[in-house]
Amino acid sequence: MTPQQAYRIDWRKIVSDALPSFLRKPLIISLLLASIAPLIWLYHRFFQARLRDFYKLQHNGQVCSLLGVLEEQYPSSLGLHYRIEDVKRRGTVIYTHSEKRTNVPVAYPEGNRKVLITGSENHGTDPSSFVVYVPQDIYDTKLSEVQWLVDQYRLPTKHPIYIRLSKP
Repeated sequence: MTPQQAYRIDWRKIVSDALPSFLRKPLIISLLLASIAPLIWLYHRFFQARLRDFYKLQHNGQVCSLLGVLEEQYPSSLGLHYRIEDVKRRGTVIYTHSEKRTNVPVAYPEGNRKVLITGSENHGTDPSSFVVYVPQDIYDTKLSEVQWLVDQYRLPTKHPIYIRLSKP
């Protein structure tokens, strides 16, 4: 679950769950939603401010400087803007053996017998990587120049991953 999904509220569900089952009529639910409309509006403002703050916290001076240089040197004719994000690990690590006794399985996959990811294995992307979303027109014509520029700004321990950004 992403942080954005964790803070989403289904107001209709909350209102209907708070009512006894014999009062869960569309008219009553609509009236209650209308009565809490100021709260919904206030929460929407909080949620938007939280997203803006979260975006600002993800961008340090180095990232902002690199974004500014990329936008200045290689502007997109499609009106798209560069984005830089950290790579986050996804998935769950499952320890397949007991810590106290060796070779004693704790969990098996459901259905078929596939190999489970264990704590000692290193799967997925490198956490020291970051993703550079490059507009499609620049990606097709000047990707090598963008890569050179990013290499001038990145830390030696960070490794960029370039992804084409196209119009939705």
